[in-house]
Amino acid sequence: DFLTGRRAGEYLRGLGYRRFAFCGVEGTVWSRLRRDGFIEACGASRADIPLFERPLAWWKDRDNDTTVLGGWLRKLQAPTALFACNDVAGLKGAETCALAGIRVPSDLAVLGVDDEDLLCELADPSLSSVRLDCEAIGVAAATLLDQTLRGEATERGRTRAVAPVRIVERESTRILIADDPLVAQAISRIQADGNGKINASKICAQLPACRRSVEKRFRLSTGKTLHEAIRDARLDRAKRLLSQSDYGLETIAEASGFGSLQRFHLAFKKREGLTPGAWRKAGRGR
Repeated sequence: DFLTGRRAGEYLRGLGYRRFAFCGVEGTVWSRLRRDGFIEACGASRADIPLFERPLAWWKDRDNDTTVLGGWLRKLQAPTALFACNDVAGLKGAETCALAGIRVPSDLAVLGVDDEDLLCELADPSLSSVRLDCEAIGVAAATLLDQTLRGEATERGRTRAVAPVRIVERESTRILIADDPLVAQAISRIQADGNGKINASKICAQLPACRRSVEKRFRLSTGKTLHEAIRDARLDRAKRLLSQSDYGLETIAEASGFGSLQRFHLAFKKREGLTPGAWRKAGRGR
């Protein structure tokens, strides 16, 4: 749970957010650990991050009064990234945003946990979520139980942690934040590229500044070069195709904008540590 919260914080920081908030289930260890991991990854203290915590039954009740939640959400300064301890809380947060006139994700990005497919896909906007490795958690629990019954469990074995699989990105976080309006325009063009055909030259040609200025301001704002941001967007698209389709690797390389299978392999392995085929076979995109 702590690793889940930390992964959420790293992801939201990577989108450019500098203001964060948390919705959780009070009185539960798992929600507290997700909150603590999130706060650590955000590089903040608990006092710096607004918290809204209620019992699990409150989050699950679709008919209860959300006036207090709406008031709390309206106090968050845009843009803010909201991490919800599970998809139920994330969905309720997003729905309350709609009632309160808060735009998701431009005013408030929302990220849940569990990646419950129907819940996340049917939400409006669709809900991004941290996918847990439930199979590995089950295996670890069964192994620990077996070792305990045999009298073989060690202290190290009792504290084994299972990291989340990945962030399943949907509409509720599909945005990058930049204070510089020129950089925001460049990011918008990268995100709008549906076929991987955009490049740094094309982006700079569409902006009211010389390429040198665009490149300098982009790196200062995001910590990446334009080329790196475009490459990362292509890799994210490739990962979605690898996990959600049966397309061959050459087709995915072309659809993602890499031009050649060799370039795709090199870029993918450099970032993920595995070739695209091995990544798909290992079920990393589950």
